[in-house]
Amino acid sequence: MAHADPSAEIPLCLVVTGGSVLLRSRKRERRVKAADFFVGALTTERQPDEIILALEWPRAPADTSHAFDEITQRHGDFAIAAAACQLKLDRCDRITALSLGLGGVESRPVAIDVSRFIGQPLPEILSALADHASASADPMEDHAASAEFRRSLAGTLVRRVVEKAHADARTRRELVQ
Repeated sequence: MAHADPSAEIPLCLVVTGGSVLLRSRKRERRVKAADFFVGALTTERQPDEIILALEWPRAPADTSHAFDEITQRHGDFAIAAAACQLKLDRCDRITALSLGLGGVESRPVAIDVSRFIGQPLPEILSALADHASASADPMEDHAASAEFRRSLAGTLVRRVVEKAHADARTRRELVQ
């Protein structure tokens, strides 16, 4: 967390789930939302006199599903691009809650504004959601990938994680019924 590598998995998941970072110095203790904690590549809101005391993960309701996927050059490498999703469906398969984020694409893990997709059935909006995620990204370019390649991966990974979370949510609902 303190290292703030844009490709790291845990920071992305903390952003997507709406978690916080608990910081402490000799004088005070403070919480920073994960979405605000990461400023850029290898840069955080942590002050020089603070240490990271804890990561605070919100408890998700039992009917919430999650998915994560990433693309790396080799197994175990940092991600060229990653996506994480938290999703909740109603009984008619409409999305009632959705949180989606990208890692490794920009200089920090980012949440994607998905508010316009809430209340809609996934099959009808999946392509638009993936296109929206890809278009809203401001990808970085480095030795591992071009900005356009990362933008393309963002759309592909968003489609994958949303489909996985959707399938998991439907399975969970069927088990409970």
